Amino acid sequence: MNGTSIRGVLCLCALAGCAASPTPELQSGPDAEVTFDGLVRADNTIMDSVWARPDIDITGYRKVLFVPLGVSYRDVDRRAAQQQSGMIESNRVSNAAEIRRLGRHWGSIVREGLESLLTGDSTR
Repeated sequence: MNGTSIRGVLCLCALAGCAASPTPELQSGPDAEVTFDGLVRADNTIMDSVWARPDIDITGYRKVLFVPLGVSYRDVDRRAAQQQSGMIESNRVSNAAEIRRLGRHWGSIVREGLESLLTGDSTR
């Protein structure tokens, strides 16, 4: 797979994570938002923005490989990532633990979305 295909698969995984919301739909028509590499914006998702390649068929895949990526937070995200039990001093160890915790949470959203797509269960 080349880089564009991997991004497409990851975007579809993100779209799958939105399956618990009203049915996600790719934008179409002359006003559709499309990136330079063919990703189309999806509406009706639980995420701020979801982009997918409409011409990719992932039915033949049995596994998903997540590649390392950088994460940056907006001001509201920083507050959401903080522990609710009290103030702690931020350091490399606590930052890494928080990123792992958020990664597990986001991973479970993607997994549940993929499971609901594969089983046809939209109630998850």
